[in-house]
Amino acid sequence: MTLKVKPLLIALFSLGTLQGCFDNDKAAGLFSDYSQRLANVVETEPVTPPESNAIKLPRKRDLILPIEDVRMGLLDAYELRQCGLFQLIADRNSILGKVQDAFRQLNYEIALLNTLEQCLDDVTSESLTKELARIQTQKRAEINKVYWNTFAGSDAWRSQLTRHQLT
Repeated sequence: MTLKVKPLLIALFSLGTLQGCFDNDKAAGLFSDYSQRLANVVETEPVTPPESNAIKLPRKRDLILPIEDVRMGLLDAYELRQCGLFQLIADRNSILGKVQDAFRQLNYEIALLNTLEQCLDDVTSESLTKELARIQTQKRAEINKVYWNTFAGSDAWRSQLTRHQLT
């Protein structure tokens, strides 16, 4: 008796868990119910809901482009305190800097590019000048990715591009 019940329980449990995987449009169900009730009151046929042409956006993690980290020695970075780059780097590497949102990250990248431009004029060490020029070239090449990540990962933009979900 128990051998026959186990496969049945497993099958029912599997169906119950898979039910959550299907995309149910709550708004369409509510509209259909409303349409049926209204048709009953006015004694007509219910209106069929229009076909949805909503675009499903990819997940945010699939849209975000990777950006390479830039590493610099502590002594080299400390030499840049006169031009403000050391403080900018320190703020970015702080606890709050590591968890900043995408718009603050964009603001940091723009400030970094502007500060790098100023520091290149002030630095006297040839090796440090080459290092800063390399970093500036890399950051300039990646600034479009930073803009993309800021807007593609923004919840505000995603909510404007998708229909509102009923909860």
